Amino acid sequence: MKYVQASPVGIVVNGVSAFEAAAAAVQHDVHNLAGILPFSTTVHAAIQYVFRRRCLAPQSDFSSYFDTLLALLWLVETRDPAARWRYTEIMRAQLSNAERILLFFYGFLNAEQSVPLFSRYGLLKNMRFYDDLIEKLKTLTDVYPPHTYQEDGYPPKARTEAEKQLLGADAQANRTLEG
Repeated sequence: MKYVQASPVGIVVNGVSAFEAAAAAVQHDVHNLAGILPFSTTVHAAIQYVFRRRCLAPQSDFSSYFDTLLALLWLVETRDPAARWRYTEIMRAQLSNAERILLFFYGFLNAEQSVPLFSRYGLLKNMRFYDDLIEKLKTLTDVYPPHTYQEDGYPPKARTEAEKQLLGADAQANRTLEG
């Protein structure tokens, strides 16, 4: 992954640090815009502008990252329900806080495709912004449903009966092994 910081010398940041640098830059720009604009569709447009400028510019590699992540989530959607949760729990465990922040902002660009998947599989679970003003975006925007940020990461009745039985069987097997 590569991110080019906006500076006179155009510093290139690679790897995991690229996510941290991009997340910090997007939040900084959104914070500055949020102080000027009311929380409305104007803020949605401002977030889209900032995100495109910072993360989807030609010098950045993030667009392929988001495309791949969405393709994997759509692939997971074709699996049986129990496998869906296993695959997405592995995916979610690999996401850093900076990646979750960028996914949150990406949802403003591609809400109809990404938001239902991010929300359903709890990809934004435990996301923490670096700034209290930006933290308010989680509750002041209508892009994401409220259950997106629940500590357990899922809506209350999101699991099917088959998933509950599978989880119950796994828990029973663990108790048997421990006992």
